[in-house]
Amino acid sequence: MYQVVQRLFADNFRLDAEVVQPKANDEITAECLQSLDDQEATYRRKGEQDYKGYVANLSETCDRAIRCS
Repeated sequence: MYQVVQRLFADNFRLDAEVVQPKANDEITAECLQSLDDQEATYRRKGEQDYKGYVANLSETCDRAIRCS
């Protein structure tokens, strides 16, 4: 658990002269940890939309040659 808290702090904050400062939005990468209880939760920006948390991509096909069983 200590390593997770350490990663969250390193990803989102900076220590300047013994003062904790949050990183600016443009300093936070897509791989940064957003939540202690969900290690897959990330931040990303796609176009003008911001996403925070877990993002999944799904696809569906209508090809009749593919049969579901």
